[in-house]
Amino acid sequence: MRSLIQFGLVRPSLYRSCSRDVRIGLAASPSRAQSTSTPTGARRRWPAYLVTIATGFGIGSAYRVFFGVGSDGVNPETFTPFSLTGRESVSPTSSIFTLTPASSRTNENDHPYAQLWKQGVWSVEFKQPQLQIARSYTPLPPSLIPSSPSGDGDHEQTLRFLIRREKKGEVSNYLHRIGLGTSIDVRGPKLEFTLPSTTDDVVFIAGGTGIAPALQVARALFSRSTTENGSLPRLHILWANRRREDVVGGVSDTKSPPKKASWIPWRSPPSKEDPEASAADSNRSYLVQELEELKKGHPKQVKVDYFVDEEGTYVGPDNVSAALASKESAVDVAAATSKRKLILVSGPEGFINALAGPKLWEGGREVQGPLAGLLSSLPISDWRVWKL
Repeated sequence: MRSLIQFGLVRPSLYRSCSRDVRIGLAASPSRAQSTSTPTGARRRWPAYLVTIATGFGIGSAYRVFFGVGSDGVNPETFTPFSLTGRESVSPTSSIFTLTPASSRTNENDHPYAQLWKQGVWSVEFKQPQLQIARSYTPLPPSLIPSSPSGDGDHEQTLRFLIRREKKGEVSNYLHRIGLGTSIDVRGPKLEFTLPSTTDDVVFIAGGTGIAPALQVARALFSRSTTENGSLPRLHILWANRRREDVVGGVSDTKSPPKKASWIPWRSPPSKEDPEASAADSNRSYLVQELEELKKGHPKQVKVDYFVDEEGTYVGPDNVSAALASKESAVDVAAATSKRKLILVSGPEGFINALAGPKLWEGGREVQGPLAGLLSSLPISDWRVWKL
């Protein structure tokens, strides 16, 4: 009998997130045998050595100039001290952390992350000083909520992160323990995914804190009034969580509530209070408010569906197929081969594996790997799939 995954019922609670902790150490020293060559050999090697150093500095400088970050913001080459200036609980297990550069920019017109928000998905590394390990986290874009103190657009110099406290997460537990004002070393940015300029149709399947990359993609997608194709971009987010307390007030735009079969075939199922209907009357959680503001700013372009494990709603093939259903004209459908359609999957490792198959390690780096899981069973030949 097929497993639940094979039937396309992806339960976020079945999969634990895997922290990508990287141990920080000194680079290995070069072999002494290589340093005992003749003076002539040394003269031949020094130019190449100097060229390598100069190239490294040149690439780093160009990266900072292109992305608009420098010594007063995040730095891709070294860890930079930031101060923890805010920590707001958004659920019993998750908080939003606010970090401010220890050395703030004095020019109010500087936009340190403006280019990054337009690129796609990016992350930075936090260092855990006791264990000397680093963990990558995805910043939240500046808030869309009018009353939010962080809703200052591209002028924002602080960075905010949605971080879940994992039982065995060395870095996440450390961050939840420290007090406000503590210095945190940050390195980055690392551009995880560049949103193609031709993309105008995005389906984003997020599990838990994987909503942060979805908000980054929304920021980049809607920073363009239209795409290169002249059409309005469209975004449909499928967000799966373990508990309702993670998405208080979230009501789906297209997903039907779960129904129980009636023992009388011609009668409707017995009425039961819909958790989403009651949730609509509750105070919305912070991230649900962000998504509501996103929909208000782009009416008819953004849809969000919520899936809650404890309520028996899971991301299944019918939900994904409905999100992929095109509302484009015949002319647009004919142009589907131009890679304008994009499916992004983000969340805990097991969640990504169940939806799209695991990523692989080849040649010392992570690669996408073949498409598997739920998405491999759907007719999506005209969609590009990317695992974050």
